[in-house]
Amino acid sequence: MSIPFRVKALELSTTKQDEPTDRRTFHEGLNLLIGDPGSGKSTIVELIRFGLGVQYQRTLVMNKVEWVLVEIVVGRRHLGLKRWARPSRHVTVIDPKTREELATYPVNPGDGEVGIGTALLEWLGIPSHVKVKLGVQSRPVAFEDVWKYMHVRQTEIHHSIARHDTSSGSKALRKRVFDLLFGLVDEHLMTLEAGIEKLGGEEKRTREDLRGVESFRRTVGPSLQEDHLLHELSEARHRQRRLLRRNERLRSSPAAHDDRVVALRGLLTTTRDALARTDEEIQRLEETQRRRRTRSEALTGMNRTRTAHALLAPIEFDRCPRCLQALAEHRAEPGTCLLCLQDTSEEEPDRSRRGSRSCDDDQGQLPFSIHGEDPAQKHQLDHQRENIRLLLEQGKQEKETLRAHRAELSTELRELEDELHTLTSPLGFPGSEELAHDARQMAEVDAEIQRLEELLSIVEEAKKFTTAHEEAKRQLEEAQQELSRYQQQLEPNSESLISELTNSYRELVEEVFAAPNAHDTFISAGDLLPYIHGEKFDVVSISGGNRVPFIVGYWLTLHEKALSNPNHPFPGFLILDSLQNSLGPRQELSRNMYRYIQDMATRWKESFQIFVLDTDLPDGFVPSREHKRFSYEEPGIRSLPHPDADVPRP
Repeated sequence: MSIPFRVKALELSTTKQDEPTDRRTFHEGLNLLIGDPGSGKSTIVELIRFGLGVQYQRTLVMNKVEWVLVEIVVGRRHLGLKRWARPSRHVTVIDPKTREELATYPVNPGDGEVGIGTALLEWLGIPSHVKVKLGVQSRPVAFEDVWKYMHVRQTEIHHSIARHDTSSGSKALRKRVFDLLFGLVDEHLMTLEAGIEKLGGEEKRTREDLRGVESFRRTVGPSLQEDHLLHELSEARHRQRRLLRRNERLRSSPAAHDDRVVALRGLLTTTRDALARTDEEIQRLEETQRRRRTRSEALTGMNRTRTAHALLAPIEFDRCPRCLQALAEHRAEPGTCLLCLQDTSEEEPDRSRRGSRSCDDDQGQLPFSIHGEDPAQKHQLDHQRENIRLLLEQGKQEKETLRAHRAELSTELRELEDELHTLTSPLGFPGSEELAHDARQMAEVDAEIQRLEELLSIVEEAKKFTTAHEEAKRQLEEAQQELSRYQQQLEPNSESLISELTNSYRELVEEVFAAPNAHDTFISAGDLLPYIHGEKFDVVSISGGNRVPFIVGYWLTLHEKALSNPNHPFPGFLILDSLQNSLGPRQELSRNMYRYIQDMATRWKESFQIFVLDTDLPDGFVPSREHKRFSYEEPGIRSLPHPDADVPRP
């Protein structure tokens, strides 16, 4: 059978101080809300949506509502969901009997938060971590997606099924919610899908890494070919061995009795390298100091802003501080600043109109400070500024040390150059020039060998990227094959369900409703939508193109099937808004639909609640119980009389 979900009562308070709390109760089974257009039927439903945290349509009446309390039975829980209109970011769960607050949930949760939609899914026993892939992105199925199977709005009753025509991703979403509510999604399937999503991300990452490596290799050209690099490395090592042998011969010669020239040239190269590294360190330190000074200036500005706010916040302005004109008491709407007319932050506590003059800017501003008190943020800012000051002082000392070291290196470099010039002059010893020349060549060969070895290591790393991508691709393909095999195991259940739904739908539309000229009706396993004469319901043209019986029959068939099977976690709740909106004179068809709805609600009244909103009952239909009838004199929201009422409400 379906999961119990019932709206027991709707309670609200308006902004009018002299109006009492308005409360309407509802019973199990069929609830008929009948009345003139604009008498408040849909407003009641929109207030229920508002209380549940679902997106709602704001009306003039709802603008006058202060708070809404929806009393529901969900699963085994009897709860009250209370939501204030201003601000409306949270829903508070209360005990309907004791009015004790049990928990508070955000309507639009942030990272790590549990929203009211997630809580409702958990109370219904519906998994809240089932995801649906829309394009290249995946997102969890939300309670609002399930709500589309529970509420057929007035704008959809005659043209849409679960908003199937709104976007390209609606088919995937509709199928995933359908499978979820009929138990065709289990934990193993979700585990496989989650694994594929993770492996897909890994495959994409390794593919992008490999693409970057290949792009680099194409830019470098043949210099990164492994065979070419190995050949060049072999040649460089051969030159290195030849130079080593020549160096040994020169050193064994009597003319090369002094190694001072070779040593000096080595020291000269080392000193030049050290000087270059010192220059780089000084440049990096200067950039770090610049960032620290920028951060210090920003913190100083934030402290000034906090101080200015602390000084100005308590001031009660009755004149503009710029032009000295008097400020009218009611020049600003409630919830806005009297000076700048901007909305005040909804995170602040409520203040009087005269006691709340300041307003928030966008994100990044300091919170309001309390006059006479030092907030924790001030201590945090002072602590950060002191840390940056210490870092600046430390950086200054490091820079002085580096500059002193650079001066020493420059002096040493000049001394080495002078000494080398003296030794390599015409008065120098024989053979020194050959040794120096060989030393330069040896340094070049060593650098070339190091370069080639680094390039070969890049080639080896590139091989690792290729291997990693191939492995990620293999794992993804194996996971996709496993998912496909498991989906094939579930396919018979899906095919059997669609076949049963088709038989029930055909009987309901063609025989019970007796929809004119409706033949060969079925529900497609491809898009889960009804078809008539082989055409989708929203394109077929039968008796003026009326789609109401096909849409209403679809939802009733789904709920009837779920009610008769304990394995279908389908909420036993349905709202049909404006059932006869486009039926015109088809009173026989309307009567047939109403009779079936009433019979279905009677048979399943313990586990199924249905609301039907309409302007009037069809001819010949007699409700089995008293129904609610609204008018301008007796509107849906009794505490707010309709502006067009002929007589005031008693």
